[in-house]
Amino acid sequence: MQNPDVILRENEPGGPMLFNPDNSEMRILNETGLAIWNLCLQPISRKDLLSGILDEYDYDDRTLVEADLDLFLQEMIQQGFIGILC
Repeated sequence: MQNPDVILRENEPGGPMLFNPDNSEMRILNETGLAIWNLCLQPISRKDLLSGILDEYDYDDRTLVEADLDLFLQEMIQQGFIGILC
């Protein structure tokens, strides 16, 4: 789920940017990253995130999408942009 303190700036020159005021981390998102961010507005499972991405975009390699999603989520968690609810 999204960290409620994180600020999204969608109209940045390099693309949508997240800023975490808790640790001053910033991250520029591509279209898929922004879609994942938006899906994390409410609690959502990894399985449902993957389904949402696969439904929205035409990817040929599900295994690659899963690996990319896992890496993206891991980085987003480490940088404090999203968190895991138990």
